[in-house]
Amino acid sequence: VFVCRVRRGEPSAAEHAVAYGLEAARCDGSDLLAVIATVREAVERARRGEGATVVDLVLGGEDDALDKARRHAAKVGAVDDAAARALEARTDEELDRAIEAAASTDAPTPGSIFDHLFAALPPHLDAQRDELLDAPRPD
Repeated sequence: VFVCRVRRGEPSAAEHAVAYGLEAARCDGSDLLAVIATVREAVERARRGEGATVVDLVLGGEDDALDKARRHAAKVGAVDDAAARALEARTDEELDRAIEAAASTDAPTPGSIFDHLFAALPPHLDAQRDELLDAPRPD
């Protein structure tokens, strides 16, 4: 499941999913329950072996989705302020580690764009990969 934050009026990531043979879904990214339902459906689809899904979380210009989610979680008694702060701290730490790991990784090779998309690369994409790998490279 690939989840993308998309601002209203910006190009959609999910619109391009079809080019990779993936399913696409969109929902209001500021609606916690809609996000949970959409992502849950995508996860269940993947677990059934029906493939990956690109999910666009569409947000308005002023994004207060996190505040809305916090208010809702507090309203239903799912989390208190201390738990929310602890979760935010853990999330920030995990994000920092992921950014550091990505920054320390070598740049991908041009042909790697075709890797890990399909169990067996379809012939038309295999041909495109060969064409890309055979193309002259700037020095």
